[in-house]
Amino acid sequence: MCVANNRPMLIFEDDFILPPHFEDTLQLLLTEFHDWELIRLQALAKTSHDIVKTLRDIAIVKNHEDPLGATAYMVKPEAAQILIKHAKDIYEPLDHFLEHEEKHGVEMLAVKPYPVDISKAQSTISDRPHDRRPIKGIRKIIRSLNRMLDRVFTKDPWFPK
Repeated sequence: MCVANNRPMLIFEDDFILPPHFEDTLQLLLTEFHDWELIRLQALAKTSHDIVKTLRDIAIVKNHEDPLGATAYMVKPEAAQILIKHAKDIYEPLDHFLEHEEKHGVEMLAVKPYPVDISKAQSTISDRPHDRRPIKGIRKIIRSLNRMLDRVFTKDPWFPK
């Protein structure tokens, strides 16, 4: 729809709460700061970052690490078209794909403080076990080897560096 309508889109993908400053933040992004293609409005993890621009009481930042999650973000049509082109194969969660700037070439910025809150929202996702643990041992070694081989021998790897 973003590409077809040639308009930036606000995308919500999960349960969330909109704090009072949400609308003000969107207004700033749409009227006072235009130098973004894809911008994160929520995250699950804290990350270090570089400040790109300060607008009133928010900062536009470039995260150093993947802050995880894709509950809320905005995308411009040009960036959406590029992402569609590079998303032919579905092999990982969308939030991971969006963070692989070296794969698709679309820079993802973020707004801090994040204007979308998930910390108090009750999730409606019911098919996940509540005790998901990280992969360890031989399974982790095998996964790491597969990713390394993919990066070395594939022209367009699924798992960019």
